[in-house]
Amino acid sequence: ERELLAIIVGHARSIKAFLNTNAGHLNNFKLNYAKPDKWEEGARRVEGMAAFLSHTTVIGNALALRKVMAEAIRRSQRQVVPFASRSLALATLAVGGLERGKSDSGSVRAPGSAHEVAEDIELLGKGGCGLEDTNACTTRRELLVLGENIQELSLWSLLPYAYGAAFLADEWNKAACTAEGEQGVLTNNLHVAALTIHELFSVYKMGNTDMHTEYLRVASLILLRIGSEPALASTTSFRARNVFLSRWFVANGPHGATRGKLRRFLSV
Repeated sequence: ERELLAIIVGHARSIKAFLNTNAGHLNNFKLNYAKPDKWEEGARRVEGMAAFLSHTTVIGNALALRKVMAEAIRRSQRQVVPFASRSLALATLAVGGLERGKSDSGSVRAPGSAHEVAEDIELLGKGGCGLEDTNACTTRRELLVLGENIQELSLWSLLPYAYGAAFLADEWNKAACTAEGEQGVLTNNLHVAALTIHELFSVYKMGNTDMHTEYLRVASLILLRIGSEPALASTTSFRARNVFLSRWFVANGPHGATRGKLRRFLSV
C-alpha cells in the first residue's frame, strides 16, 4: 500500500511539472479549443504529451491494483474476522476522533492511528476511499499536498484541457482495442488513465468548478473534430478514444458527468 502510494504521488508530481511547463499553451488551448481554425494548433503546441500520458497510465495501474488489493482484503476479512469493520469504526470514533480533535491541520485533517489503519485497508466503506469524507482517504490526502494553495489549484484546473488536448497524441494510434465500450481494453494499457483522470479531478476541484463536466465538454468536442478529419481519424485510433471515454464514464460514476450530458454536448 505504501509503495503504491509513493508511486502515485511521485507521478502526480511529474504531471504537476508538466502542467507548470505548459501552463501558457494550455490556457491558450482553453480559450481556443472550440474554434474550428485554432483547436488543433493549440493542442499540438503542448509539449511532453507522451510522458504526460505515461505518468497518467502508471498512476492508473497503481489505482487499479490498489482497488483489487482492497477488495481482496475486504472479502478476506468478512470471512476471517467478520466484525473487524465494526471494531475499527468504533476505534476510529473513540481514538481517532480524539487525535483529530487535537489537530490543527485545517481542511486536510490528520486522522488518528486507528483511522489510518481503517483507511489503508478500506474497512469503513464498500468502495472508493471507503470513507464519506474523501479528504480522509489516504491517497487523496497525500495528493492534496500538491495543491495546497490557490496558485497550485489554478494549475491543476488546467487538467481537463490537458487531457482534451491529449486526444491528439500519437499514443492513441498505437492502441488496439480488445473489445468495444466500457469493457474494452487498450493494448498499451491507456484505458487505466480513466481512473487517474477521475481521481485527480476529484482531488483538485476548485470552488464550484466541475472538472468532470468540463473535461466531458472538451473531450467530446475534440473527439468530434478528430472524427470529422480523415487525416486524423484512423479506424483504430478513433475506436481507442471511444473505448477510453466509455471506461471513463464507469470510473466517473455519479460525479456529474453523465451520458445525457455527453449527448447534449455532441448535439451542439
